[in-house]
Amino acid sequence: MKTLRIGITGLRRSGKTVFLTSLINQLLDGGEEAFKAFLDQGVTIGAREDRSTSQPSWLSYEKYLNFFSSSKKQIPRFPYEEHLDAFRQATPHWPTHTTRLSKFRLYVTLQRGTSTQDLLLELVDYPGEQLLDAPLLGQTFEQWSEEAIKEARLGLRRGLSIPWLQACDELTSNAANNKETVSAVVDEYRKYLCACRGQGLTFLQPSAFLLQGEDTKDLDLLFCPLPQRVFQQAEDIARQFAKRYQQYQEQLVKPFCQEVTECDRQVVLVDVLQILKQGVYCFNDTRRALLKILDVYGYTPEASKWSLWALLGLGQTASRVVFVATKADQANYATRVNLERLLQDVINTAYQNLRTKIPHGLSFRFCAANRCTTDARKTLDGQELSCLTGQREDRPHEGEGTWYPGEVPPDWPNDWDPVQHAFKFPNFLPKQLPKRDGATIAHINLDKVFLHLVEDFLP
Repeated sequence: MKTLRIGITGLRRSGKTVFLTSLINQLLDGGEEAFKAFLDQGVTIGAREDRSTSQPSWLSYEKYLNFFSSSKKQIPRFPYEEHLDAFRQATPHWPTHTTRLSKFRLYVTLQRGTSTQDLLLELVDYPGEQLLDAPLLGQTFEQWSEEAIKEARLGLRRGLSIPWLQACDELTSNAANNKETVSAVVDEYRKYLCACRGQGLTFLQPSAFLLQGEDTKDLDLLFCPLPQRVFQQAEDIARQFAKRYQQYQEQLVKPFCQEVTECDRQVVLVDVLQILKQGVYCFNDTRRALLKILDVYGYTPEASKWSLWALLGLGQTASRVVFVATKADQANYATRVNLERLLQDVINTAYQNLRTKIPHGLSFRFCAANRCTTDARKTLDGQELSCLTGQREDRPHEGEGTWYPGEVPPDWPNDWDPVQHAFKFPNFLPKQLPKRDGATIAHINLDKVFLHLVEDFLP
Protein backbone atom coordinates (compact mmCIF):
# COMPACT_ATOMS: atom_id res chain seq x y z
CA MET A 1 0.00 0.00 0.00
CA LYS A 2 1.34 3.42 -0.97
CA THR A 3 1.95 5.83 1.91
CA LEU A 4 1.30 9.43 0.98
CA ARG A 5 2.59 12.05 3.40
CA ILE A 6 0.97 15.49 3.11
CA GLY A 7 2.43 18.45 4.94
CA ILE A 8 0.02 21.25 5.85
CA THR A 9 1.60 24.54 6.77
CA GLY A 10 1.03 28.26 6.71
CA LEU A 11 1.91 31.35 8.66
CA ARG A 12 0.11 32.35 11.85
CA ARG A 13 -3.69 32.40 11.66
CA SER A 14 -3.77 31.19 8.08
CA GLY A 15 -6.25 28.48 9.09
CA LYS A 16 -4.13 25.31 9.41
CA THR A 17 -6.06 23.76 12.29
CA VAL A 18 -9.45 24.46 10.71
CA PHE A 19 -8.26 23.19 7.33
CA LEU A 20 -7.03 19.87 8.71
CA THR A 21 -10.05 19.41 11.00
CA SER A 22 -12.43 19.94 8.08
CA LEU A 23 -10.45 17.69 5.71
CA ILE A 24 -10.47 14.82 8.21
CA ASN A 25 -14.17 15.42 8.84
CA GLN A 26 -14.96 15.22 5.11
CA LEU A 27 -12.86 12.06 4.67
CA LEU A 28 -14.35 10.20 7.63
CA ASP A 29 -17.96 11.35 7.44
CA GLY A 30 -18.52 13.15 4.13
CA GLY A 31 -20.81 11.87 1.42
CA GLU A 32 -20.60 12.37 -2.32
CA GLU A 33 -21.36 16.10 -2.13
CA ALA A 34 -18.44 16.67 0.25
CA PHE A 35 -16.07 15.62 -2.55
CA LYS A 36 -17.97 16.82 -5.59
CA ALA A 37 -14.71 17.36 -7.52
CA PHE A 38 -14.05 13.61 -7.21
CA LEU A 39 -17.61 12.76 -8.16
CA ASP A 40 -17.17 14.76 -11.34
CA GLN A 41 -14.26 12.40 -12.12
CA GLY A 42 -16.44 9.37 -11.41
CA VAL A 43 -14.47 8.61 -8.22
CA THR A 44 -15.82 7.87 -4.74
CA ILE A 45 -13.84 8.02 -1.49
CA GLY A 46 -13.91 5.86 1.61
CA ALA A 47 -11.71 6.43 4.67
CA ARG A 48 -11.06 5.22 8.20
CA GLU A 49 -8.51 6.28 10.77
CA ASP A 50 -5.34 4.24 11.21
CA ARG A 51 -5.07 3.82 14.97
CA SER A 52 -1.95 1.67 14.95
CA THR A 53 0.81 2.61 17.37
CA SER A 54 3.62 2.23 14.86
CA GLN A 55 6.68 4.38 15.38
CA PRO A 56 7.20 7.57 13.35
CA SER A 57 8.32 6.98 9.80
CA TRP A 58 11.66 8.70 10.32
CA LEU A 59 12.95 5.80 12.44
CA SER A 60 13.49 3.87 9.22
CA TYR A 61 15.82 6.55 7.87
CA GLU A 62 19.03 5.24 9.42
CA LYS A 63 21.29 7.24 7.11
CA TYR A 64 19.95 10.45 8.64
CA LEU A 65 20.24 9.50 12.31
CA ASN A 66 23.79 10.80 12.66
CA PHE A 67 22.62 14.18 11.41
CA PHE A 68 20.51 14.61 14.53
CA SER A 69 21.97 14.51 18.00
CA SER A 70 18.72 14.91 19.93
CA SER A 71 16.55 11.99 20.99
CA LYS A 72 13.44 11.33 18.92
CA LYS A 73 9.97 11.59 20.37
CA GLN A 74 6.73 10.08 19.17
CA ILE A 75 4.91 12.68 17.10
CA PRO A 76 1.55 13.41 18.82
CA ARG A 77 -1.75 12.66 17.12
CA PHE A 78 -3.61 15.68 15.77
CA PRO A 79 -6.46 16.26 18.30
CA TYR A 80 -9.22 16.01 15.72
CA GLU A 81 -12.15 15.33 18.07
CA GLU A 82 -11.20 18.21 20.35
CA HIS A 83 -11.09 20.67 17.46
CA LEU A 84 -14.30 19.32 15.93
CA ASP A 85 -16.04 19.71 19.28
CA ALA A 86 -15.30 23.46 19.20
CA PHE A 87 -17.77 23.71 16.30
CA ARG A 88 -20.42 21.61 18.08
CA GLN A 89 -20.79 23.88 21.09
CA ALA A 90 -23.96 25.88 21.67
CA THR A 91 -21.75 28.89 21.03
CA PRO A 92 -19.30 27.51 18.46
CA HIS A 93 -15.79 28.93 18.42
CA TRP A 94 -12.57 28.59 16.48
CA PRO A 95 -10.19 25.88 17.76
CA THR A 96 -6.79 26.72 19.23
CA HIS A 97 -4.08 27.41 16.67
CA THR A 98 -1.14 25.16 15.79
CA THR A 99 1.86 25.43 18.12
CA ARG A 100 3.61 22.11 17.49
CA LEU A 101 3.97 19.36 14.93
CA SER A 102 1.30 16.64 14.94
CA LYS A 103 -0.06 14.05 12.53
CA PHE A 104 -3.20 12.09 11.66
CA ARG A 105 -3.20 8.82 9.68
CA LEU A 106 -6.03 7.41 7.58
CA TYR A 107 -6.59 4.51 5.23
CA VAL A 108 -8.22 5.91 2.10
CA THR A 109 -9.80 3.98 -0.77
CA LEU A 110 -10.39 5.67 -4.12
CA GLN A 111 -12.80 3.80 -6.38
CA ARG A 112 -13.85 4.29 -10.00
CA GLY A 113 -16.11 1.54 -11.29
CA THR A 114 -14.41 -1.75 -10.43
CA SER A 115 -10.94 -0.17 -10.08
CA THR A 116 -9.65 0.82 -6.66
CA GLN A 117 -6.58 2.51 -5.20
CA ASP A 118 -5.70 2.13 -1.51
CA LEU A 119 -3.57 4.74 0.24
CA LEU A 120 -2.21 5.20 3.73
CA LEU A 121 -2.59 8.93 4.15
CA GLU A 122 -0.43 10.69 6.72
CA LEU A 123 -1.47 14.30 7.33
CA VAL A 124 1.27 16.33 9.01
CA ASP A 125 0.30 19.61 10.64
CA TYR A 126 3.07 22.03 11.51
CA PRO A 127 3.36 25.77 12.17
CA GLY A 128 4.89 27.66 9.27
CA GLU A 129 6.61 29.95 11.75
CA GLN A 130 8.75 27.00 12.78
CA LEU A 131 9.73 26.35 9.17
CA LEU A 132 11.20 29.86 9.11
CA ASP A 133 13.74 28.62 11.65
CA ALA A 134 15.26 26.32 9.02
CA PRO A 135 17.62 29.00 7.58
CA LEU A 136 19.27 29.10 11.01
CA LEU A 137 20.87 25.74 10.20
CA GLY A 138 23.08 27.44 7.65
CA GLN A 139 24.02 30.45 9.78
CA THR A 140 26.38 30.93 12.68
CA PHE A 141 25.10 32.96 15.59
CA GLU A 142 27.15 35.93 14.45
CA GLN A 143 25.82 35.72 10.88
CA TRP A 144 22.23 35.48 12.11
CA SER A 145 22.78 38.44 14.44
CA GLU A 146 24.19 40.59 11.65
CA GLU A 147 21.20 39.87 9.41
CA ALA A 148 18.62 40.40 12.19
CA ILE A 149 20.16 43.71 13.34
CA LYS A 150 20.27 44.99 9.77
CA GLU A 151 16.59 44.28 9.08
CA ALA A 152 15.59 45.67 12.50
CA ARG A 153 16.78 49.08 11.33
CA LEU A 154 14.65 49.10 8.17
CA GLY A 155 11.04 49.94 7.32
CA LEU A 156 8.30 49.25 9.83
CA ARG A 157 10.68 47.33 12.09
CA ARG A 158 12.84 50.37 12.71
CA GLY A 159 10.50 52.00 15.23
CA LEU A 160 9.48 48.69 16.81
CA SER A 161 13.06 47.61 17.53
CA ILE A 162 14.17 50.74 19.43
CA PRO A 163 13.64 49.42 23.02
CA TRP A 164 15.45 46.17 22.23
CA LEU A 165 18.43 47.84 20.53
CA GLN A 166 18.67 50.34 23.39
CA ALA A 167 18.77 47.42 25.85
CA CYS A 168 21.58 45.87 23.78
CA ASP A 169 23.54 49.12 24.18
CA GLU A 170 23.53 48.52 27.96
CA LEU A 171 25.35 45.21 27.64
CA THR A 172 28.96 45.26 28.78
CA SER A 173 31.48 42.64 29.83
CA ASN A 174 30.38 43.20 33.45
CA ALA A 175 26.83 42.08 32.62
CA ALA A 176 27.77 38.51 31.72
CA ASN A 177 27.01 37.20 35.22
CA ASN A 178 24.01 39.47 35.77
CA LYS A 179 21.06 37.33 34.74
CA GLU A 180 18.56 40.15 35.24
CA THR A 181 20.35 42.39 32.75
CA VAL A 182 20.70 39.61 30.21
CA SER A 183 17.07 38.51 30.68
CA ALA A 184 15.90 42.10 30.18
CA VAL A 185 17.58 42.23 26.75
CA VAL A 186 16.05 38.92 25.68
CA ASP A 187 12.66 40.01 26.98
CA GLU A 188 12.85 43.21 24.92
CA TYR A 189 13.64 41.11 21.85
CA ARG A 190 10.61 38.93 22.51
CA LYS A 191 8.46 42.06 22.83
CA TYR A 192 9.90 43.31 19.55
CA LEU A 193 8.91 40.07 17.78
CA CYS A 194 5.40 40.29 19.27
CA ALA A 195 5.10 43.90 18.14
CA CYS A 196 6.15 42.89 14.63
CA ARG A 197 3.56 40.15 14.61
CA GLY A 198 0.94 42.63 15.79
CA GLN A 199 1.69 44.76 12.72
CA GLY A 200 1.18 41.81 10.38
CA LEU A 201 4.88 40.97 9.90
CA THR A 202 5.62 37.27 9.60
CA PHE A 203 9.35 36.66 9.04
CA LEU A 204 10.22 36.28 12.73
CA GLN A 205 12.97 34.17 14.29
CA PRO A 206 13.27 32.14 16.43
CA SER A 207 9.74 30.77 16.33
CA ALA A 208 9.88 29.41 19.89
CA PHE A 209 9.78 32.98 21.20
CA LEU A 210 6.26 33.26 19.79
CA LEU A 211 4.82 29.74 19.73
CA GLN A 212 5.56 28.77 23.34
CA GLY A 213 4.45 25.19 22.68
CA GLU A 214 5.10 21.88 24.40
CA ASP A 215 8.28 21.33 22.36
CA THR A 216 9.90 24.51 23.70
CA LYS A 217 9.31 24.23 27.44
CA ASP A 218 12.68 22.56 28.16
CA LEU A 219 14.74 24.84 25.90
CA ASP A 220 17.05 27.54 27.22
CA LEU A 221 15.80 30.53 25.22
CA LEU A 222 18.01 33.08 26.93
CA PHE A 223 19.53 34.41 23.72
CA CYS A 224 18.79 36.93 20.98
CA PRO A 225 20.66 38.60 18.11
CA LEU A 226 23.43 40.95 19.22
CA PRO A 227 25.00 44.03 17.58
CA GLN A 228 28.60 43.68 16.44
CA ARG A 229 29.73 45.96 19.27
CA VAL A 230 28.61 43.38 21.87
CA PHE A 231 30.64 40.65 20.16
CA GLN A 232 33.70 42.86 20.59
CA GLN A 233 33.09 44.39 24.02
CA ALA A 234 31.13 41.65 25.83
CA GLU A 235 32.62 38.43 24.51
CA ASP A 236 31.32 36.32 27.40
CA ILE A 237 27.71 37.27 26.68
CA ALA A 238 28.14 36.63 22.94
CA ARG A 239 29.68 33.25 23.72
CA GLN A 240 26.79 32.30 26.05
CA PHE A 241 24.19 33.35 23.50
CA ALA A 242 25.97 31.49 20.70
CA LYS A 243 25.98 28.28 22.76
CA ARG A 244 22.23 28.52 23.43
CA TYR A 245 21.62 29.33 19.76
CA GLN A 246 23.46 26.13 18.77
CA GLN A 247 21.45 24.13 21.31
CA TYR A 248 18.26 25.54 19.81
CA GLN A 249 19.39 24.37 16.37
CA GLU A 250 20.16 20.85 17.62
CA GLN A 251 17.21 20.33 19.96
CA LEU A 252 14.36 21.89 18.01
CA VAL A 253 15.21 23.00 14.46
CA LYS A 254 16.94 19.87 13.17
CA PRO A 255 14.39 17.30 14.43
CA PHE A 256 11.56 19.45 13.11
CA CYS A 257 13.19 19.78 9.69
CA GLN A 258 13.67 16.01 9.49
CA GLU A 259 9.91 15.50 9.68
CA VAL A 260 9.24 18.22 7.12
CA THR A 261 11.59 16.77 4.51
CA GLU A 262 9.66 13.51 4.40
CA CYS A 263 6.42 15.02 3.07
CA ASP A 264 5.51 13.90 -0.47
CA ARG A 265 3.00 16.71 -0.94
CA GLN A 266 2.68 20.21 0.52
CA VAL A 267 -0.26 22.48 1.25
CA VAL A 268 0.77 26.09 1.91
CA LEU A 269 -2.03 28.23 3.39
CA VAL A 270 -1.98 32.03 3.03
CA ASP A 271 -4.48 34.55 4.40
CA VAL A 272 -4.52 36.90 1.39
CA LEU A 273 -7.40 38.93 2.81
CA GLN A 274 -5.40 39.71 5.94
CA ILE A 275 -2.57 41.06 3.79
CA LEU A 276 -5.02 43.34 2.00
CA LYS A 277 -6.36 44.55 5.34
CA GLN A 278 -2.91 45.32 6.77
CA GLY A 279 -1.15 46.92 3.82
CA VAL A 280 2.08 46.88 1.87
CA TYR A 281 4.44 46.14 4.80
CA CYS A 282 2.46 42.97 5.53
CA PHE A 283 2.65 42.04 1.84
CA ASN A 284 6.42 42.52 1.67
CA ASP A 285 7.07 40.54 4.84
CA THR A 286 4.69 37.71 3.92
CA ARG A 287 6.25 37.48 0.47
CA ARG A 288 9.71 37.26 2.00
CA ALA A 289 8.57 34.55 4.42
CA LEU A 290 6.96 32.46 1.66
CA LEU A 291 10.02 32.76 -0.59
CA LYS A 292 12.21 31.68 2.33
CA ILE A 293 9.97 28.65 2.81
CA LEU A 294 10.31 27.80 -0.88
CA ASP A 295 14.04 28.37 -0.62
CA VAL A 296 14.18 25.95 2.30
CA TYR A 297 12.49 23.32 0.15
CA GLY A 298 14.88 23.95 -2.72
CA TYR A 299 12.21 25.31 -5.06
CA THR A 300 13.68 28.74 -5.81
CA PRO A 301 16.58 29.59 -8.16
CA GLU A 302 18.33 31.15 -5.17
CA ALA A 303 17.99 28.01 -3.03
CA SER A 304 21.07 28.22 -0.88
CA LYS A 305 23.35 25.78 0.85
CA TRP A 306 20.99 25.49 3.79
CA SER A 307 18.15 24.11 1.65
CA LEU A 308 16.91 21.08 3.60
CA TRP A 309 17.45 18.89 0.55
CA ALA A 310 21.05 20.08 0.25
CA LEU A 311 21.68 19.60 3.97
CA LEU A 312 20.23 16.09 4.05
CA GLY A 313 21.45 14.98 0.64
CA LEU A 314 17.97 14.23 -0.65
CA GLY A 315 17.40 13.99 -4.37
CA GLN A 316 13.92 15.45 -4.73
CA THR A 317 11.39 17.78 -3.20
CA ALA A 318 7.66 17.29 -2.73
CA SER A 319 6.16 16.36 -6.09
CA ARG A 320 2.91 18.30 -5.64
CA VAL A 321 2.34 21.68 -3.99
CA VAL A 322 -0.91 23.60 -3.68
CA PHE A 323 -0.98 27.20 -2.48
CA VAL A 324 -4.31 28.01 -0.88
CA ALA A 325 -5.85 31.44 -0.28
CA THR A 326 -7.82 30.66 2.87
CA LYS A 327 -10.99 32.14 4.42
CA ALA A 328 -12.50 32.71 0.99
CA ASP A 329 -15.96 32.88 2.59
CA GLN A 330 -14.98 36.35 3.87
CA ALA A 331 -14.80 37.61 0.27
CA ASN A 332 -17.89 38.16 -1.86
CA TYR A 333 -18.78 35.82 -4.69
CA ALA A 334 -18.18 38.44 -7.39
CA THR A 335 -14.47 38.91 -6.60
CA ARG A 336 -13.54 35.70 -4.75
CA VAL A 337 -11.73 34.25 -7.75
CA ASN A 338 -9.21 37.14 -7.61
CA LEU A 339 -7.69 35.55 -4.50
CA GLU A 340 -5.89 32.96 -6.65
CA ARG A 341 -4.29 35.59 -8.86
CA LEU A 342 -3.16 37.70 -5.89
CA LEU A 343 -1.66 34.66 -4.21
CA GLN A 344 0.24 33.73 -7.34
CA ASP A 345 1.61 37.29 -7.52
CA VAL A 346 2.99 37.02 -3.99
CA ILE A 347 5.53 34.42 -5.12
CA ASN A 348 5.86 35.57 -8.72
CA THR A 349 9.67 35.48 -8.72
CA ALA A 350 9.61 31.76 -7.84
CA TYR A 351 6.63 30.86 -10.02
CA GLN A 352 8.49 29.88 -13.20
CA ASN A 353 11.03 27.82 -11.29
CA LEU A 354 8.21 25.98 -9.53
CA ARG A 355 6.60 25.29 -12.89
CA THR A 356 9.91 23.87 -14.15
CA LYS A 357 10.56 21.65 -11.12
CA ILE A 358 7.01 20.35 -10.69
CA PRO A 359 5.33 21.08 -14.06
CA HIS A 360 2.20 19.05 -13.29
CA GLY A 361 2.26 19.41 -9.53
CA LEU A 362 1.64 23.11 -8.91
CA SER A 363 -1.77 24.59 -8.16
CA PHE A 364 -3.30 27.75 -6.71
CA ARG A 365 -6.75 27.64 -5.09
CA PHE A 366 -9.06 29.72 -2.96
CA CYS A 367 -10.76 27.81 -0.18
CA ALA A 368 -12.86 28.10 2.95
CA ALA A 369 -12.37 24.98 5.05
CA ASN A 370 -15.27 26.01 7.30
CA ARG A 371 -17.79 28.14 5.46
CA CYS A 372 -19.31 30.69 7.84
CA THR A 373 -21.21 32.83 5.34
CA THR A 374 -23.69 32.53 2.51
CA ASP A 375 -23.71 34.68 -0.59
CA ALA A 376 -26.33 37.41 -0.79
CA ARG A 377 -27.32 40.47 -2.82
CA LYS A 378 -28.10 43.87 -1.36
CA THR A 379 -29.19 47.13 -3.02
CA LEU A 380 -27.55 50.35 -1.84
CA ASP A 381 -28.27 53.70 -3.47
CA GLY A 382 -29.74 51.88 -6.43
CA GLN A 383 -26.66 49.70 -6.90
CA GLU A 384 -26.83 45.94 -6.36
CA LEU A 385 -23.88 44.71 -4.31
CA SER A 386 -22.46 41.22 -3.83
CA CYS A 387 -22.64 40.68 -0.06
CA LEU A 388 -22.30 38.03 2.64
CA THR A 389 -24.72 36.83 5.30
CA GLY A 390 -23.20 35.64 8.57
CA GLN A 391 -22.45 36.48 12.22
CA ARG A 392 -19.57 38.90 12.50
CA GLU A 393 -16.86 38.16 15.05
CA ASP A 394 -16.66 41.80 16.14
CA ARG A 395 -20.46 41.98 16.61
CA PRO A 396 -21.30 38.64 18.20
CA HIS A 397 -24.51 39.82 19.91
CA GLU A 398 -26.12 41.13 16.72
CA GLY A 399 -26.77 37.69 15.27
CA GLU A 400 -26.67 37.05 11.56
CA GLY A 401 -26.77 39.99 9.20
CA THR A 402 -25.99 40.86 5.59
CA TRP A 403 -22.77 42.79 5.04
CA TYR A 404 -20.82 44.27 2.19
CA PRO A 405 -17.20 43.14 2.82
CA GLY A 406 -15.47 45.20 0.15
CA GLU A 407 -14.05 43.72 -3.03
CA VAL A 408 -10.92 41.69 -3.75
CA PRO A 409 -8.96 43.63 -6.40
CA PRO A 410 -7.66 41.82 -9.51
CA ASP A 411 -4.12 43.10 -8.80
CA TRP A 412 -2.18 44.21 -5.75
CA PRO A 413 -2.22 48.00 -5.26
CA ASN A 414 1.17 49.75 -5.53
CA ASP A 415 1.23 51.35 -2.08
CA TRP A 416 -2.09 51.17 -0.35
CA ASP A 417 -3.93 52.40 2.68
CA PRO A 418 -6.28 49.52 3.57
CA VAL A 419 -8.87 51.96 4.98
CA GLN A 420 -8.97 54.13 1.86
CA HIS A 421 -9.30 51.06 -0.33
CA ALA A 422 -12.21 49.80 1.81
CA PHE A 423 -10.58 46.42 2.39
CA LYS A 424 -12.88 45.46 5.26
CA PHE A 425 -13.35 41.67 4.99
CA PRO A 426 -14.73 41.21 8.53
CA ASN A 427 -14.09 37.95 10.34
CA PHE A 428 -17.13 35.76 10.92
CA LEU A 429 -17.98 33.26 13.64
CA PRO A 430 -18.40 29.59 12.73
CA LYS A 431 -21.86 28.11 12.38
CA GLN A 432 -22.82 25.39 14.85
CA LEU A 433 -22.08 21.87 13.60
CA PRO A 434 -24.86 19.39 14.49
CA LYS A 435 -23.84 17.02 17.28
CA ARG A 436 -25.10 13.97 15.42
CA ASP A 437 -22.43 11.56 14.18
CA GLY A 438 -21.68 11.97 10.50
CA ALA A 439 -22.37 15.70 10.32
CA THR A 440 -19.89 17.51 8.07
CA ILE A 441 -18.54 21.04 7.93
CA ALA A 442 -19.65 23.23 5.02
CA HIS A 443 -16.71 24.30 2.82
CA ILE A 444 -15.67 25.99 -0.40
CA ASN A 445 -13.23 24.17 -2.71
CA LEU A 446 -11.70 21.89 -0.07
CA ASP A 447 -12.44 18.98 -2.40
CA LYS A 448 -10.53 20.66 -5.25
CA VAL A 449 -7.48 21.17 -3.03
CA PHE A 450 -7.49 17.52 -1.99
CA LEU A 451 -8.05 16.37 -5.57
CA HIS A 452 -4.85 18.09 -6.68
CA LEU A 453 -2.90 16.32 -3.93
CA VAL A 454 -3.99 12.79 -4.91
CA GLU A 455 -4.97 13.23 -8.56
CA ASP A 456 -2.11 11.10 -9.86
CA PHE A 457 -3.38 8.18 -7.73
CA LEU A 458 -6.93 8.13 -9.09
CA PRO A 459 -7.82 4.66 -10.41
